[in-house]
Amino acid sequence: MTSSNKAETRPLREELIIVEEMLEKEKRLIERLITMYSNEEDEVAAAALHKNYREKVELKNSLDKQRQGLLAKLGQLEISTSLRDEIIHMSTEIAQTLPKGSFSKKRHLMDVLNVSVQLQAGKSSSYSVEVVCHLWTDPLRIELSDPGFESRRPDR
Repeated sequence: MTSSNKAETRPLREELIIVEEMLEKEKRLIERLITMYSNEEDEVAAAALHKNYREKVELKNSLDKQRQGLLAKLGQLEISTSLRDEIIHMSTEIAQTLPKGSFSKKRHLMDVLNVSVQLQAGKSSSYSVEVVCHLWTDPLRIELSDPGFESRRPDR
């Protein structure tokens, strides 16, 4: 989940870096314009500097809004440390409970994870099993012609 999440958010993070660099550049330009404006005695030059200052402030505000929007999107998409820790805790608990749990506990776990299994016609064998789970997006397909499957196959 973490690596998939990083791949999904990479373009947003790269855009955020660019926006933050542009924002810092505009802040430095605004500071220089303020210094130049305060030292300028010629009214025409001062008016031009003031106009340039207003344009830079507008651009800075626009970049700031864009930055806030990107941060909000990233906040919605990124897996927080607490969520990651909770997932690790839950998976550890599941790994410890599943082998020794009762049928009803195992069934409850499968219901919580929204696991569904379908027997289907296979590509290279007679049958395949498709497993869908709440934890991943793509179905897991298992061909039942794996070596040794016949010996492990249940009678019914």
